[in-house]
Amino acid sequence: MRMSSEKRTIWIIVKDGEVMSDLKRFQFNCVDGVEEEDKVYEKTKFLEDLAEQLGLSGFEKTSVLKLRNGRGSLIPLSRRTPENTVTSPYILEVCRRHSTVKPSPRRIDVPSYNETYQRKLTTFTKRISRLEETLPQLSLLRDAKLSAEVKTLEQRLMFLNSKLQKQAAVDHRQFF
Repeated sequence: MRMSSEKRTIWIIVKDGEVMSDLKRFQFNCVDGVEEEDKVYEKTKFLEDLAEQLGLSGFEKTSVLKLRNGRGSLIPLSRRTPENTVTSPYILEVCRRHSTVKPSPRRIDVPSYNETYQRKLTTFTKRISRLEETLPQLSLLRDAKLSAEVKTLEQRLMFLNSKLQKQAAVDHRQFF
């Protein structure tokens, strides 16, 4: 059941891919009150009228129509679309489905769980193998370090002993 009907005119530039058309006029009847069962019919009728008046011969059911205002914002394409002027036309984009979805070039490459696990496993095995290689030599290394420390201590003791002997030979009574 239609409540009121008036004629509206909108100005459209059709953009099909990279090709822009000239300014075109689209006239349609604005229908305010539409019952639920008539909405689908009204929408298809509206799109057929749009394709016919604008000369969209390549318009198919698989195509998607996007109506943008002068600022580039999407606006609903229906019989309730507000009128515009010749100086600020709408842009009607005709594109295939999913043609505007592009993968983001800035993708962080996150290693998978298996790669991380394998990397940690290899580092652990390298550390363990190095420890196992040095384990038989560990007592030898400890003995070498202890002998080096004992030698340095012996040299210091010999030096201090020689200094004490020199000081013992000097008579300190002369200085008082």
